[in-house]
Amino acid sequence: MASSSCSFMTETERKQPEHVTSARIEKEPVFLEHFHEKEIWFCEGRLLFQAQATVSTDDWGACIRIEAENHEPFTVSGRWDVIYVNSKYAGAHYCGWRISTESPLRETSD
Repeated sequence: MASSSCSFMTETERKQPEHVTSARIEKEPVFLEHFHEKEIWFCEGRLLFQAQATVSTDDWGACIRIEAENHEPFTVSGRWDVIYVNSKYAGAHYCGWRISTESPLRETSD
């Protein structure tokens, strides 16, 4: 399981109330099953590209390392109580990023 700690969080930031713990129990398995070490689409603002996602989790939330061919690797993160996730997409409210297993571009017929 990819449950290593998000390295830039302080110990105080990692301590979370009970509702955050229950959010982790609900969201973490879905996040890891559908996005860890998977090919994803990354979207933030005007950025949209395919990449490899590596998910790490801890009591605070999830950190996703994004590695794409034409971009420097970087990490996005979100606390459990602001993360939304299902089998096709995930993101963090108020943070602006989103990842998806399907292309967000609509295919048009000619």
